[in-house]
Amino acid sequence: MAEKKKAAPKAAKEKQAVAEPKKESAKTAKETEKGKIPEKVAATVTLPPLYGALNVRDEPHGKIVDKLKNGQTVEVLDTVEHNGEHWAQIGADRFVNAAFLK
Repeated sequence: MAEKKKAAPKAAKEKQAVAEPKKESAKTAKETEKGKIPEKVAATVTLPPLYGALNVRDEPHGKIVDKLKNGQTVEVLDTVEHNGEHWAQIGADRFVNAAFLK
């Protein structure tokens, strides 16, 4: 009878180990729903007609520090939401409006 008591805790430990990855997957899905882009993703600048270039700023809605041409590829390191808009961080103190990236 002592052997049966030992078997039960092993089964409980196995269930816990299986449950943990499911929680991580659910968290990833929620982050994706909020507009998070996985780290280090290549994206292409896609501008509407008559737009000359995409402004690169030192922070969301900040000072313009550079410009990107239509069709240019950038590496997205992270995304943030600021005043209801999603911004992509493409470098240290370099942000672009994520609406213009695909």
